[in-house]
Amino acid sequence: MLFRKSNELTMKAAIEQLLDAYKLSDQFIIEKIKLNWPELVGKVIANRTDEINIRQQKLYLKVSSASLRQELIMMKSTLIENVNTYAGKKLINEIVLL
Repeated sequence: MLFRKSNELTMKAAIEQLLDAYKLSDQFIIEKIKLNWPELVGKVIANRTDEINIRQQKLYLKVSSASLRQELIMMKSTLIENVNTYAGKKLINEIVLL
């Protein structure tokens, strides 16, 4: 069994420290959300989502279907909760549909 010295970090911890030092952790999480959007909302919604952007704690979604827009309006709170859970912190508090 190998033991770590007290000043050694795991790769995950080192990357997290690097992202925090350069204030890139939120941007990293945003890109991760964009990349995994189909897993968060399902393939049907993801296929009709044209654009995803997060700025100032608002999730901006551009969708190509009016019926999908209505469905997303009804499930805003669930979607906000799912995204924040996936991010591991309160990243968004509002959804804007374009």
